[in-house]
Amino acid sequence: MSNDEQWRPVLGFEGCYEVSDLGRVRSVTRTHKHRGGLRRVRSRPIALVPDTDKRSRAHCYVGVVLSVGGRATRKRVHALVLEAFVGPRPARADVRHLNGIDDDNRLVNLAWGTREENCADQALHGTRPRGTRKANAKLTEQDIPLLREGLASGTSQYALARRYGVSQQAVSAVARRITWSHVPS
Repeated sequence: MSNDEQWRPVLGFEGCYEVSDLGRVRSVTRTHKHRGGLRRVRSRPIALVPDTDKRSRAHCYVGVVLSVGGRATRKRVHALVLEAFVGPRPARADVRHLNGIDDDNRLVNLAWGTREENCADQALHGTRPRGTRKANAKLTEQDIPLLREGLASGTSQYALARRYGVSQQAVSAVARRITWSHVPS
């Protein structure tokens, strides 16, 4: 542990857990009720668990499970760091990773921001989920040129939709380059 590392209480879990400006979480030495009477819990680091975001395969945020009074709560470390060192999350704010590395939870890498700022960061760092990096993608980068060739040869959007297991609207969006515009024809 670095002597320069600063620790602050986790908001909502004061007296039980602390978070550092380097993105580490630990429990605080405390006494709590246990089946056999009182039990002393010593201060110790908490296991940080990668948490793949279900909405996007590209994100891998780090989470922890905090437990108080037998009730467990899953939290993302980046939010804990900002809440402890900057303040509560502003309304409709996202956590921004300023260097584009989702599991770098050091305070110097984090900021509250708007959805637009977060999207701009993703575009800047090349981490915006698109194509097969989106969790709900049914098409692949290899399908798109073939689908566009089929459209150019006169195959109907409905026939292509059935062939690729997507809706006609999805085929239309590919044809108009609303989706999959990053894939060359």
